[in-house]
Amino acid sequence: IQFLGKTKFASGEWCGIRLTGASVGNGKGDGSVQGERYFTCGEKDGIFIRPDKLKKRKLSRLSELRLKRDMLASRISGAKNEEKRKKKSNENSSNNVTSKMTWQEKLRNLREKREIIMKQCDLERSN
Repeated sequence: IQFLGKTKFASGEWCGIRLTGASVGNGKGDGSVQGERYFTCGEKDGIFIRPDKLKKRKLSRLSELRLKRDMLASRISGAKNEEKRKKKSNENSSNNVTSKMTWQEKLRNLREKREIIMKQCDLERSN
């Protein structure tokens, strides 16, 4: 279980499950629904179900250790992906600010040039 709680996509309590073992790849999504992130997992490795539909299964010690390893790897991968997403978002917003500043600087330069030309025209008229 990677998520337990209320969601925006449907009323009531929901469990977000990250599939493991032979079930990997048989899910419905990656832990997000309609653009809202509830947990992180691989594409088609996650599902949402109602808590009353959950059934506890008995794991062998080896399966339990593999599950812990997979969950740790998934969290590390999810954290790295989130870090990349934030970095890309910050770069995009920086580029937008730079573009706006460049546009503003160009406008300022054009206005300054216009003022210089206007002054030159006024000097020529007065002579």
